[in-house]
Amino acid sequence: MTVLGLTMEISALVKSSHPDHEVVVRTDAAAQSLTVAAKAAGKGSAINGGEFLMLALATCYCNDLYREAERLRIPLESVEVEASAQFPVSDWPLRIFAIGQVCPRLPQPL
Repeated sequence: MTVLGLTMEISALVKSSHPDHEVVVRTDAAAQSLTVAAKAAGKGSAINGGEFLMLALATCYCNDLYREAERLRIPLESVEVEASAQFPVSDWPLRIFAIGQVCPRLPQPL
C-alpha cells in the first residue's frame, strides 16, 4: 500500500506439519504470532481461508472506524462489524498465486 509515497509491507506465514502449526503475521518489522488451531487430523488450519478473509475485512473496517472517529474527534466507545460472503461449493480449491512464492500445480478438474 502506498500513501503519500510511503509503503508498508504486510505478510502472513503459516507453517504446518503434524503436530506443529505456526501462524505469524507481520507489518513491516512488527511480527505477531497468532494462536490458530490445527485441523483435528493435524494437517492445515482448523479455520479456513474464507473465514480468515472475512475476519480481515471486519478487522480492517473496525480499525478504520476507530481511526476516523479519533481523527474527527467523534466519541466511539464500541464497534461490532460482521463480514460475510458466499462462496461456491467445489471439490477444487481456488487457485491462489503468492508473489515470489512457488505454488504447486493442482490437477485440472475433469
